[in-house]
Amino acid sequence: MIMDTERPVHREGQARMWVLFGEMREKVHRHRIQVGTRGYFMEGPRRVGEVEVTSLVGLLTNPVN
Repeated sequence: MIMDTERPVHREGQARMWVLFGEMREKVHRHRIQVGTRGYFMEGPRRVGEVEVTSLVGLLTNPVN
């Protein structure tokens, strides 16, 4: 959560991410994401950051509604 829009974003850190669309959890993310998965944060077609999954919380247990 961005608390102060006047300060620059840190070059390194941790982020909490959510799967916003329940159907995507089962169709895509559940089978592709695991600890150690590497990828990119994207803004449209532009890569804006490198990422590595360090932990999963609830991805495999949250129900798909």
